[in-house]
Amino acid sequence: MDTVINHILTTQECAKFSIEQIGDEDLNLSLKATTLAPSGMNQEPWHFTAIQDPETLRELDEKAAGPGESFFYHAPTLILVSIAIGSTTILSSVYNPLPAVYPRGTR
Repeated sequence: MDTVINHILTTQECAKFSIEQIGDEDLNLSLKATTLAPSGMNQEPWHFTAIQDPETLRELDEKAAGPGESFFYHAPTLILVSIAIGSTTILSSVYNPLPAVYPRGTR
């Protein structure tokens, strides 16, 4: 079975990341899988934004955790999940829209 799909099917929390950037093919496959997750009343109100720019990630980390700290564990890719204002679907009712993808060598 494809490694990325295997990890998606065995989702777990991950706080240890490789410094190696995820490949475009793996990232695109992961994002495609997230858009297929079910939602209440099939509204699928979410939007996924992948951030890989190191400077943008550093700025977000400092805003989230403070100077010199890392809220995102220095991950080389951050995927933000957002929903439309006024959506009647709340995130707690969404079934796991974001699978964990483990970079090579971290499991």
